[in-house]
Amino acid sequence: MNLQEHLLVCLNEESAEFSQELCKCLRFSAQHIPVGIYTTSNIERAELEFADMCAIADLLKIRCNLDLGFPRLFDLKPNQQQRFREKQARTLQGMQFAEQLDTLQTLEEYLP
Repeated sequence: MNLQEHLLVCLNEESAEFSQELCKCLRFSAQHIPVGIYTTSNIERAELEFADMCAIADLLKIRCNLDLGFPRLFDLKPNQQQRFREKQARTLQGMQFAEQLDTLQTLEEYLP
């Protein structure tokens, strides 16, 4: 898989997680905090999942020149900005691991 395909799969995974948190907002209320499970409300977790989506979309824009129109880092709330940075770092580590497994082509392999 090339880098664009890899990042699109990551974005798809993040959108599913965002969707799941939004469903919890509808089923249990946006402000509900599940006792003994989370310390944040459903809407707060949805906001963080949205930041994860923005982080992947930003990598797609920077690395693959694919602009999906997502907000950039400094358009997000401060807590989302931290999450954005963390998600990008984890994603870059995951890309290195995928390259080691030969499931992600290295940059040299798919440049013209």
